[in-house]
Amino acid sequence: MNVSTFFSNIYCGTGKMTKMAGKKTENHSRYLAKVAILVAIGATLHSLETFLPPPALPGAKLGLANLATILALSGINYQAGLTVAALRVFLGSLLSGTIFGYTFYLSLAGACTSALVMGFLLLFLLQHKSRAMFFLLGVSGAASHNLGQLAVAYLLVGKAVLVYLPYLLLFALFTGLFTGGLAGALQQRLEKIL
Repeated sequence: MNVSTFFSNIYCGTGKMTKMAGKKTENHSRYLAKVAILVAIGATLHSLETFLPPPALPGAKLGLANLATILALSGINYQAGLTVAALRVFLGSLLSGTIFGYTFYLSLAGACTSALVMGFLLLFLLQHKSRAMFFLLGVSGAASHNLGQLAVAYLLVGKAVLVYLPYLLLFALFTGLFTGGLAGALQQRLEKIL
C-alpha cells in the first residue's frame, strides 16, 4: 500500500484505522450518553428530594440522588462516578434554586466525598459483584456523604454541628441500605437498556 492509498483510506472511511477510530468514537459517545443519563436522573432526584417533607433530623435526606452515583461507579467507572456526583449536585441545585447557597456547598462536599469513598471501596468489591455489594456501597456512601457535609458545616459553623454526627450516621445506615438495595435492583435493568 502506498502513502496516498493509506491516507485516502483514512479519510474515505475504508481503512482499518478509520474503523478503529469509529469504534473508539462510538464507545466514547456511548460513555457520554450513559453519564448524561445518570446525571439527569441524579439531578432530578436531587431536586425532587427538596420537595419531600424533611425528617426530624436537620440535614438528613433519603439520599435518592446518590443512586445515580452508585450506578455510575458500578456500571461505568470511577471517573464517571465522580462526574455524575458533581454534575448532579450542580444541576439539581440549579433546578431547586439553591445554587451557590449554603446547602449547595454541603451537598457538593457530601456527594464528592461519597463518590470517592464508594469508588475506593469498589476496588475491593468488584470481584464479588453481588446484591450485598450494593448494600455496602449504599451504607458507606450515605455515611461518607454525611461526614463530608459535617466537615464543611464544621468549617462554616463550628463544633456545634458535631452533635448531629451519631444521629446522621444511624440515619445513614437505613437510607444507605434502601439506596443500595434499589441500586442493586436497577443495575441489571439499566445494563440491558444502556
